[in-house]
This record gives sequence, C-alpha cells and structure tokens, in this order.
Amino acid sequence: MTDLTIVLVIKDRPSFTLRWLAYMNSIKIKFPIYIADGGENLKFIDHILSQNFRDINFSYSHFGPDITYQNYFEKIYSALTNITSKYAVLADDDDFFLETGLSKSIEFLNNFKDFSSCGGIQGGIYNQSKLEE
Repeated sequence: MTDLTIVLVIKDRPSFTLRWLAYMNSIKIKFPIYIADGGENLKFIDHILSQNFRDINFSYSHFGPDITYQNYFEKIYSALTNITSKYAVLADDDDFFLETGLSKSIEFLNNFKDFSSCGGIQGGIYNQSKLEE
C-alpha cells in the first residue's frame, strides 16, 4: 500500500507517541509512517527507535524544535516535501485510524478526481463492560 503515507507530527509527548506507534503496530497498519518531530527530547527518539515495532514501516526526521507556529508549519511543509506517495494524511499522536477508513478514502479520491481531499466520521471507542453497567 504505497498510495498513502501517514505523516505523524509530534512534539515532546513520548507516552502519546509510544502508545500511537504501539497501536499502529498492533493493527499492523500497511501504510508507511513518516514521523516529523519538532520536539526537544532527542533521548526519547533513541528510545522509540529501539522499540520492537516489527509490524509497521516507519521513518523519522527531526526538524528542530517547534518554538513558533512558523517553525511548526515549516516542519509540516518540509515533511510533506519528503513524501513520495500519491496521498498523505496528517496525524497527531492522539489520532487513531482504522486501515479500512484510510483505504476507503484512497478509493474515493481515486474515483472522484475533482476532489483533492476527503475525511471520515470521528467515532468514539467505548469500553463495552462500562456500557453494560
């Protein structure tokens, strides 16, 4: 699945990023992930890269700290210039995707050339045992 790259935009939230990568690894997401880091905690990156995420394909780039909005938007622009896939989706480390939804978005964009983007419905995930109480 090379039509889409997930661009994970992060900054100094290691527990969120590790949780997000662990989720993507657990569902064995087939899309490549490009991590665009604007944080200052580079020791954290060594920790992430040493983790056992064998079921995902990800790459990493540090763009210097996101001190201003200009830094942040320059990071996103630079990250997107590194993407070679037909489509890209921006993600934060608290955005959880389902592969089916991403695949349907690609299908839609491939079938309707007049559109440059599309989105899905935000859904909630609930603990079933709590709903039954």
